[in-house]
Amino acid sequence: MTLDERVSAFYVEHRLALYRHLLLMGLSEGDAQDLTQEAFLSLYRTLLQAEDVENWRAWLYKAARNSALNRLHSAGVRLLADPVSDELATSGGDPETQAIESQDRRRIFAAIDGLSSQQRECLYLRADGLEYKAIGSILGIKASTVGEFLRRAIAQLRKAGL
Repeated sequence: MTLDERVSAFYVEHRLALYRHLLLMGLSEGDAQDLTQEAFLSLYRTLLQAEDVENWRAWLYKAARNSALNRLHSAGVRLLADPVSDELATSGGDPETQAIESQDRRRIFAAIDGLSSQQRECLYLRADGLEYKAIGSILGIKASTVGEFLRRAIAQLRKAGL
């Protein structure tokens, strides 16, 4: 399989998860789309320069995260502060079911918003299927620290009844 084919397959497999993660960081839909594309292009350019990238997914998330942090900082937005809009998880069921699901989502995101920014980001990255080592690489912390942030986050969410 050629590099172009591998990158294309990787893009198809991971673009939505990366886009969703950027939305969870508080970016607008347009900014999240732009930064998703930029991150994949940057990865492709890096690979074309024959640079060895051990974990493409971790590299991609780190590049996208750094770009997102720069954009959020310049806009004066706090990391991972805004809950996700209801459109992201609408079941399409009857109005009563939608109202209950919307209320549940607000309760969940309110509890998550009570976590530290490090805990939230570790939680979101873990929910995206990343391993502790990859999360640590993305955030610039040790895998054991990732584990501790997640342990504390889960304990706090359990206290909130989730």
